[in-house]
Amino acid sequence: MASASTLESSREQLPAYYAKDIQEAQDFISKVERRFRLDRGYYHPDDTSKIDYYVLVFESKPYRQWSIFEADTRVGNTTWDQFKAHLFDSIYDTTNRQLSATIAYKKARQREDQTIDDFAAELQTLERELGYTNDKIQARTLFAKLRWELRKEISRRGSPPATRRGILNLARSIETAERLFGPK
Repeated sequence: MASASTLESSREQLPAYYAKDIQEAQDFISKVERRFRLDRGYYHPDDTSKIDYYVLVFESKPYRQWSIFEADTRVGNTTWDQFKAHLFDSIYDTTNRQLSATIAYKKARQREDQTIDDFAAELQTLERELGYTNDKIQARTLFAKLRWELRKEISRRGSPPATRRGILNLARSIETAERLFGPK
């Protein structure tokens, strides 16, 4: 188990939360939940203490939105899952958020200046929002949305990998070779 001083210093490193977009909300939640796992209940034994602490890094807009929500539900009556739902709903309501994610997912393509890791993170944000979890389908979709030259090079090496991780690893390897030795 991590020491109290290690946990305390890691809590101070959490960046301010602005509620700019879904990606920021997902990243914020992911970082906070990782800290909860490290914490093992030492600082945050219940949902209320988790919420109370992490609301402190909210900037003005999300803080005001949370204050209104909390006044309606009464302090201490919100679960962590309800808190997460509020973070997303305060950016876009559920219906419009899913519609927006669906449209963005359909249109998503790797840009010429975008690395495989950046594109995969963008696609994964949309997949999380839409509840897409099937690795085979995620792998095929990722492959289909890569820039043409990268798809061509992956195909030239044989069948595309069957998993998302396999496609990411192969595409990273190709991108690294292109950076080091120039394009084919």
